[in-house]
Amino acid sequence: AKQKLKVQADELAQREAEHVAAEAGRMEAEQQCSEAEQRCTEQSSRIEELMQKVSEQDALIQALQHQLLDKDSNEVVQQRASRRKGLKSGIPTSKESSATAGK
Repeated sequence: AKQKLKVQADELAQREAEHVAAEAGRMEAEQQCSEAEQRCTEQSSRIEELMQKVSEQDALIQALQHQLLDKDSNEVVQQRASRRKGLKSGIPTSKESSATAGK
């Protein structure tokens, strides 16, 4: 009976040790999970910040493109008006003068 009791006590101690080890493993896993969630949250915030910056940069690029298009359009209008003015006054345009200069 003493031997049987000792075996049961040893088994109980073994199970308790396994339980303690499992509990420590569970706590470690929870800690790692918590840290991973924190990193995820931080990365998510950083991604949102970067997306906001990209959106702002896109808006700036679009505004600059519109300005360039307007400027180019105004230059074309001015060149056409200048050409018409030159034709009306009989002054050859730069294209016409270079064509006659080559003759």
